[in-house]
Amino acid sequence: KPTPVATEVEGWSDVFNKLVPLNVQQAATMYASRKDHLVHLEITKLREATNQLNSTMNAMNLPAALEDLSGKEIPASLIEKSGDVRTKGGLMTLRQSFDDLPELLQRNEEIITETLKALNDEEASDKHLRGTFWR
Repeated sequence: KPTPVATEVEGWSDVFNKLVPLNVQQAATMYASRKDHLVHLEITKLREATNQLNSTMNAMNLPAALEDLSGKEIPASLIEKSGDVRTKGGLMTLRQSFDDLPELLQRNEEIITETLKALNDEEASDKHLRGTFWR
């Protein structure tokens, strides 16, 4: 007569219950690797953007350049700057400076055009001389 086998033995567990197929393990490993790579890329982008932001803020002298305007008084720096404008001729000088801008722009454009022409001539001459003597 067969003896019944106990299905549950104290302190014993079936090791095959915890086995995971190899392709599932590989997929999980690839997922974790790809996730870590993407997280690293995003962190790198964030650090680069933070560094760029900090350098831009430093170039603009921010936040040190900001003044507290919550009060009802005019900031001392603004009073000082308006005094500088007054000592240099005031509103008339500012208007004259604005009126001179188109003329200055035209002169700058002429200088740039002349410089570009000189560079193009030099490039053409350089190409000609290289073609003649560089063999």
